Amino acid sequence: MNQKLKQRLGGALFIVVGAGGTIYEWREALASGVYQPKVAFLFPVFAVLGIMLLLFPTSKEDLLAKYGVERASSLAHYSWGQKILILVALAAGALNWALISGTL
Repeated sequence: MNQKLKQRLGGALFIVVGAGGTIYEWREALASGVYQPKVAFLFPVFAVLGIMLLLFPTSKEDLLAKYGVERASSLAHYSWGQKILILVALAAGALNWALISGTL
């Protein structure tokens, strides 16, 4: 199995876990009024990062050709689409946290 396919499968798993965890956390918060702030932030982040892995997988060959490295070690090694989705992931986590806590 090639590296990009593995990343896409991992991205699909991240989406399922992130969306499932977000739904579960909301159900618990609405039913009992109790939520876990870290969980409320992290599960939406996982879901959006899963979308990033599905849409923009990278391989060692791509990184070697573009930047001369085997692993992305700085933000400069990510594509614009990946950078935007990282920001969207953080914003989704913060928004979910604010909504579930009732501060927004």
